[in-house]
Formats: sequence, C-alpha cells, structure tokens
Amino acid sequence: MEFDLSEEFQSKFELLKQGYIDKLPQLINELSITVNQFLQNPTEEAVKKAYTVVHNLSGSSGLYGYSDISVKSKEFDKVIKPFLEKEELPTEENMIFARQKFMEYLNFLQNYKL
Repeated sequence: MEFDLSEEFQSKFELLKQGYIDKLPQLINELSITVNQFLQNPTEEAVKKAYTVVHNLSGSSGLYGYSDISVKSKEFDKVIKPFLEKEELPTEENMIFARQKFMEYLNFLQNYKL
C-alpha cells in the first residue's frame, strides 16, 4: 500500500494547527501581560520582550493561515519597533498612542473567532 506524502503532510499540519489553536488563548494572555509591562515601565528589557512576543505571534499566525492576525500583529509590531531600535524615547504622547493601539490590537485578538 502506497501512502500519499501530501496526505501525511496535511494530516500532520492539521494536528500542529489544532495545537496552535488550542495554545492561542495562552499566547494572547502572555502577550497582554508582556505588553502591559512594557506600557507601564518601558525599560529596554520590557521593550525587547514585548517586541519578541508580538513578532512571534505575527509569524506563527501567518504560518497557520491566520493572515488577519498576522497583519494586525505586524501593525502593532510597527508601534513597538521604534522603541526597540531606540529611534524613539518613551514620552507621554507616544506611550498614550502605543497604549491605544495595544488596546485595539488586544480587543481584536480577544474577539477573534477561529
């Protein structure tokens, strides 16, 4: 009996995708905690951690076919990146903007239907 590799791949991919779906609420919670830490105290370490979590969610969601989550994540990624690259120092104004964008992003993720 010959096994179709594309069927085997698809089956394994679907298992991985389901694992990702099951883990997504945990990832969103981690993102919320991490980005809130950055927004409350924008240290270099907090910026790096927040950027990494957002960037990883952007890539992983795209890999599993959730391009809308990936796009929203990339949009928020662009909000954090200038702090990471030290192009912007945290000011009250840009932190208010970052907080507003994060609330929009988090609301999108929390209401997303898989």
